[in-house]
Amino acid sequence: MNFGYGFISHLWYNALDRMVTATGVSRVVKKMLIDQFLFTPCCQILFYSGNSIMEVMIALRVER
Repeated sequence: MNFGYGFISHLWYNALDRMVTATGVSRVVKKMLIDQFLFTPCCQILFYSGNSIMEVMIALRVER
């Protein structure tokens, strides 16, 4: 997740700039809401899933 996050974020924020065509404060609010409700949950799921996988791998290695 860590290595791909920068690339994925770059693509996401470029797409977000193209999707939201409003101007001024409404543009900022719309982009923030879309980001917080669509992109952030996906990133959190990937982060915690990856973290759990790594913890299991470490636990299995310690048990050997």
